[in-house]
Amino acid sequence: MRESSRQETLFEHLESGDHDQVRTMLETFHPSEIADLLESLPGRHRRALWDLVDPEVEGDVLTEVQDVVRAGLLERMQPQEVAEMAKGLDTDEAADILQDLPEDVVDSVLLSMDAQNRERIASLLSYPEDTAGGLMDTDVVWVRADVSLDVVARYLRQLGEIPEHAYSL
Repeated sequence: MRESSRQETLFEHLESGDHDQVRTMLETFHPSEIADLLESLPGRHRRALWDLVDPEVEGDVLTEVQDVVRAGLLERMQPQEVAEMAKGLDTDEAADILQDLPEDVVDSVLLSMDAQNRERIASLLSYPEDTAGGLMDTDVVWVRADVSLDVVARYLRQLGEIPEHAYSL
């Protein structure tokens, strides 16, 4: 099915109120595609579609939408929902999202997070958004000075999960 046809079908189901079908269709969309859909809809339809997005991908979708759309979607979420959504994100992405919220909401979200994530995100939020500190990623792998590069590489392979922005050792 062509992409535009798939989107048109989704919009038809949304208009007709067939929310189960919309949810099923959304499962086949990449978060960036859902973000594009949200950006293309007027407010009322945007809210209806957002309510049908799987909470497991909400954070990924929010990292993809334009700031003004993100702010509108976040406005409708409770601090606990935002905290839950931010758990699955990289620290820098979560900080980017939280920067769009009023300070009192950010405080509530941070308080509902575990201590480690709260400290990491709070440290990023302490820097202006477009500075090196505000853009950095705090996810690091610490290595003792007495460990060889071969041992580190073997460990990372066994771990099976190398940080996304790890370009070199």
